[in-house]
Order: sequence, then structure tokens, then C-alpha cells
Amino acid sequence: MLDDALIEQMVGWMRENVDVLLGIYGRWFKEDRYERICITKNLSDVLDTCQIFYHCSADASKVAMPDETFDAICTINTMEHINKKDISTILKEGRRLLKRTGLAAHLIDHTDHWAKSDPRICSMHFLKFPDWLWRIIADNKFAYLNRLRVSEMLELFRESGMKIVGTDVTVDDRSVDYLKSARLPRRFKKMSLRDLATATSLITARPL
Repeated sequence: MLDDALIEQMVGWMRENVDVLLGIYGRWFKEDRYERICITKNLSDVLDTCQIFYHCSADASKVAMPDETFDAICTINTMEHINKKDISTILKEGRRLLKRTGLAAHLIDHTDHWAKSDPRICSMHFLKFPDWLWRIIADNKFAYLNRLRVSEMLELFRESGMKIVGTDVTVDDRSVDYLKSARLPRRFKKMSLRDLATATSLITARPL
């Protein structure tokens, strides 16, 4: 959830790192907007300057907006924390909200998040657990991970009425070696090593 302290930290970083921003955005960098953001003092100022309507908390499966409202919809490291049924509902709602020429872009982290703080385990360590045990370990609102692989995510996109435009993935090489000898549940045994070892995916799609 955004608050004034986070906004102050973000704007302070932007003031001190304009060269980094120029390197990222190049010709799309808008100097006039950057200068307006740099003089903002709180969350409300930033949202007004950027013309952002911030809704939190809200239900992404039931958005009170007309059909074909948005040019783009995106998420970053979010989808892995939502259960399969709700992802399907959210994608269908996103399809309704997107203009016919709109684009959806979802960056997904497919790794075991516990591995980020425990160097003893690899990024796909959590795939060894059967579903019943994983529900006990991680089926909660604080550390939920759905363990969906890229192939499963793509199928959810197609079922929601979206056409896949691109799928960019990064594969964790360390996990490939681990998965070759790991005892995996039946659900994962039928999948390719590349699918299982994919660490991140960027899925872009348009409405059919």
C-alpha cells in the first residue's frame, strides 16, 4: 500500500538518479513531467501529477469500469500469489476492460520465494512437495504461492479469451540440474525441464 513516506523515498531517488532514468527510458523520458514529479510533496500530489487513480484495496475480478476502458493492463510479480481460479476470473475481467487494440503484460516470478533468503535451496525447491502438503505449508494470505508453471499460465490466458503476443522467459540453470534428479509429484513429472525451471516469464497478450 502506498503512503507518503514511500512516495517521499521514491521521489528522492528520482531526483538523485536522473541519469539512470534517462538510460532506461531514452527518447521516452519526459523532462517536463519529471520536473513536476520532483517538486511533489506527498502521495496525492504524485497521483495528480501522473494522472493516476489509485484504488486500494480493490477486487481485480470486479472492476466498476465500462467495457474496453483501458489501453493496457499490467502486473509485476503478482500472479504467482493468486490461486488458479481467481487468476482465471481476473484475466477474464481484464479482457472485458481492455480495448480491442489494448495490451496486457504480466511479469511473473515462478520461483520458490523462500530460496531468496535461504542459499541452501534452489529456486525450484518447492516443486518437490505434493499439492496436499504444499497447501499446508503455503496456503495462507501471508506467503501464498500457486506454483503454476508457464505452460499452465498460458493456458489460463487462452481460456480467458486472450491471444498470446509474446512469452519471454528466463530459465534457472541451477534448478535444471536439481530437477533432473528430484522426486517430483505426478503433476510436474509430465512437464518439460524448461517449463519447470523457468524462473520468470513476461507474458503479453491481446483480446481475441
